[in-house]
Amino acid sequence: MEQGGKGELQVGRYKVQFAKFSEGNWRAHGPWMRVVVTNQRLVVMPDDVSPSGKAPLEITAETILRVWSICLGRRDGIVVALSSGDLLYFFVEWSESVRLVRDVRQMIRPAAPVNNWPRRTPGRYIN
Repeated sequence: MEQGGKGELQVGRYKVQFAKFSEGNWRAHGPWMRVVVTNQRLVVMPDDVSPSGKAPLEITAETILRVWSICLGRRDGIVVALSSGDLLYFFVEWSESVRLVRDVRQMIRPAAPVNNWPRRTPGRYIN
């Protein structure tokens, strides 16, 4: 994985598998993959990285609207909602979905503005 923008730090690393709903069941779609969560993006790449392999799927924090844990047919999973309207479904190793969702939410949450100016209160205080 190549380094992204300035100040990019790895937050977590997980194993996932794309999931799709077909014939009345949730099924694995493709091989197990690695997901690397940084403070700027989500990178999905094959578990067996080879030089001639496909480029990793990179999803920037700005394109992720929401993420949540879900049970996909008795398996642990997550859903990632993108600003394009697409939903990505992933199977996640057991008990990892909560941590993965926490890390992605931390990545997409905007930093709280720092304002050190004193604030004027709208009314009087009566003791």
